[in-house]
Amino acid sequence: MKKAFNYLQDEFNESSLPLDPIWRPAISAVEELGDSFFETLQEYLRESKYQPDKASYIYADKDNMGVHPICVFSVDY
Repeated sequence: MKKAFNYLQDEFNESSLPLDPIWRPAISAVEELGDSFFETLQEYLRESKYQPDKASYIYADKDNMGVHPICVFSVDY
C-alpha cells in the first residue's frame, strides 16, 4: 500500500495537470497520518470493512473548448 502511495506521489509531482486543489488535501492527510493510515487501511481491507464513498467528478477545461472529466476518489482516514 505504501509503495502504491509513493508511486501516486511521484505521478502527482510530475503531472502537468492542475491537480493541486484536488489531490493536495488527501495526499497531505495521508502523509501526516503516516504508517497508521496504511496499517488501518490494511486492517479494513483484510476484514472486508472498507466501503469507499462513491467517486465524484469535476470537469477541467481543455484547449479545444471541450471539457475533460477528472475522477476524484474518496479518501477514508
